Amino acid sequence: MQVCGQNATKIIESDKKWYNHIYYYDNLGAMTTEVFAISSDTIINDTTYKKLLKGYHGIDPPTFNGGYIREIAGRLYYRINLISPERLVYDFNIAEGDTMNVFNYISFAEDLEEYQLVCDSIYNTP
Repeated sequence: MQVCGQNATKIIESDKKWYNHIYYYDNLGAMTTEVFAISSDTIINDTTYKKLLKGYHGIDPPTFNGGYIREIAGRLYYRINLISPERLVYDFNIAEGDTMNVFNYISFAEDLEEYQLVCDSIYNTP
């Protein structure tokens, strides 16, 4: 599995959007695009998160609640909703040879699945 990221300058900013192209193997080649944007501050258990907005099928601007996200020291933490546990989804502090556990969705599951990944290389493109 190859996982790609971007330089961790500052990921969570209100003027950024992400477009995630999805190809469904289990639906005989169906495709869609998710659109994500950052919204207002939300406090959960004395911790400040940004509300994540989500749009399906390329709908922009996104309007659905996509969960809650926060960034601290190059790490991104995500909660599906107000009562779900916080999960690490990105860590831009890893080095070659590091092993880490991250969480992510698979096939629109209702919860995040945990994956153990090993960083075999890091490179920057111009």
